[in-house]
Amino acid sequence: MTMIGIENVHEFYTHHYLAAILGNDIRPMVARWQEQAKEQGGARPPHRRLSNLQADFFRYRDRLERLKAPELRARAHLEMQAALVDALGYGLRPTHRHLPAGPLPLLAELHRADGSPLLWILPVVSAHDQPGDPLGLPLLPEQHLVVPDPPRDLDLDPITSDGSVGLSGHTTEELVTQAFGLDEPPRFVLVLGDTQWVLADRGKWAEQRMLRFDWVEILGRREDAVLQAAAALLHRDTLSPESGSALIDALDDSSHRHAFEVSEDLKYALRDSIERLGNEAIRYRRQVSKKKIFNEEIHGDELARECLRYMYRILFMLYIEARPELGYAPLGAEAYRLGYSFERLRDLESVELQTEEARQGYYIHESIERLFDMVYGGTHPEAQESIDSLLSQEADRPAGSQSTQSTQSLHRTFRLVPLRAHIFDPSRTPFLNKVRFRNEVLLEVIRQMSLSRPQGK
Repeated sequence: MTMIGIENVHEFYTHHYLAAILGNDIRPMVARWQEQAKEQGGARPPHRRLSNLQADFFRYRDRLERLKAPELRARAHLEMQAALVDALGYGLRPTHRHLPAGPLPLLAELHRADGSPLLWILPVVSAHDQPGDPLGLPLLPEQHLVVPDPPRDLDLDPITSDGSVGLSGHTTEELVTQAFGLDEPPRFVLVLGDTQWVLADRGKWAEQRMLRFDWVEILGRREDAVLQAAAALLHRDTLSPESGSALIDALDDSSHRHAFEVSEDLKYALRDSIERLGNEAIRYRRQVSKKKIFNEEIHGDELARECLRYMYRILFMLYIEARPELGYAPLGAEAYRLGYSFERLRDLESVELQTEEARQGYYIHESIERLFDMVYGGTHPEAQESIDSLLSQEADRPAGSQSTQSTQSLHRTFRLVPLRAHIFDPSRTPFLNKVRFRNEVLLEVIRQMSLSRPQGK
């Protein structure tokens, strides 16, 4: 499932885990919340409490867009964040902790059993003229003013005693880095931006792996599975339970375990697929082309290398189409998605080929070859014409007249930048260029690369 509103930056968890496994792992926690809510009579579980904040959140967002005074923005921000963290099981205990840049205002600090810091909750409100990523924003001095009973010796001036710039001269990202570099650092910092939260883990911060929670999407859509996932990942019981081990560690272990299992499945599928392609290539050359194979054209290790290269091409297409944020595969264009993409071919994995013609045909082979050629050679929308435009011109042309050069249209076109890499270079697979794979063979390859092996019974 796609978790719209939860961004898995640089794979805080593996994408496969977040999309396919997390829901099962948090199910016992959600069931426990629901049971506790029933026992308390009229209470709501955390994900329902978040959902009920939808109207308040969007009123707050509209109000924030109108407010210009930093102190008023900071106060409105604090009120909304207090409601969200309360729904997630946290109490509001404002405090300050000192960094090299200066005193850092926190909404709460949670500790381990031995008293060492575990979680810092850091509010970050933007100035009226600079909304954006909370990690890229500096802290406003006015944020100190809304903290009840700040220390009397707290210097709110952004200029420190040695004349250097204090907190206001650092982005939140730099302050989080400073926090993780302390002699006694917290494990987590939860950054509360205007409309987006960021969960940073000290062990993953150096690789910029984090989770982002976009409350506009989460509360705007109110999809139950996403609300449950957001509540489970951010709740106090997950990050800082009062007793027992933290669920966040169990989720990490499960993510690593499933990543290993997926790698094992992929290795098995890759080996099996290479064998299928190699055997099919030999069959085609012997039975269709009537050619000899070994000692004249190709050795077994060379054939295996070409089949491996062919499989790497498929893996590449699976990867870039699963990661639209990379901006290469034009999945937003229907002409590509419905006419050429590998995702379109994956829809065939559940299809049973009923006729001999369907099994022995080459539709999948020709579709894949066309896709590989497009990736290697690229496409140019300026050189494409929509089918609708061509048909319209043919209908309007007088009978017997010659077709004239038409006006090119960019309607229903897409662009693929040429990828002149060895992996797609046709000269690297000279033997496979001379064979064709039957539908039944390639369909099984697609199934192998799309589905995990069945376990147990």
